[in-house]
Amino acid sequence: MLNRTESETEFWDPGQTRPNNLADVRTHSSTEKDQGGRKLIKRILVPIDFSPASCTAIDRALAIANEHAAGLTILHVVDINTQTEAEDSETLMKRLWSESASQMAQLAGKFSGQIKARTMIEEGLPWETIIEKTQDYDLVVLGKDNAKTRHTLFSQHTAQRVFEGAACPVMVVPFRNGE
Repeated sequence: MLNRTESETEFWDPGQTRPNNLADVRTHSSTEKDQGGRKLIKRILVPIDFSPASCTAIDRALAIANEHAAGLTILHVVDINTQTEAEDSETLMKRLWSESASQMAQLAGKFSGQIKARTMIEEGLPWETIIEKTQDYDLVVLGKDNAKTRHTLFSQHTAQRVFEGAACPVMVVPFRNGE
């Protein structure tokens, strides 16, 4: 598990000020409330791109899910805008789906026994698919690599669009190489 303070994690909650810690996160899709009137976290979505930053987000989401007895869904989006000169689009999409399924199975095996998690693979534009899915969740946990070494699913552009369009709070967990 992560040894970071909550203040190192960015939160965003539509229509409310940014909370200082997870206990203050108010969600929109859950109807159950705790004794303090805060809505409970029952469903957590973790969009992933199989990067180390995504694994960091899964670790954080696992901790939150265990703490709140919440369900966890791990989502990978096969990006329809992926391009290559080496193969036609149909072959590329088949390969991406095959690779995604294989990587998701490996990931699910790693977390087996830690928590009951659902895995999901969708095809589309990552930010659009993630935003669409937020309607059914109480919290989204995104991993973000602070290094600008490559374009990934969770680029600054994707994260910003998810922030702006999500129907529930978004937590961005920073990944720092070497931690």
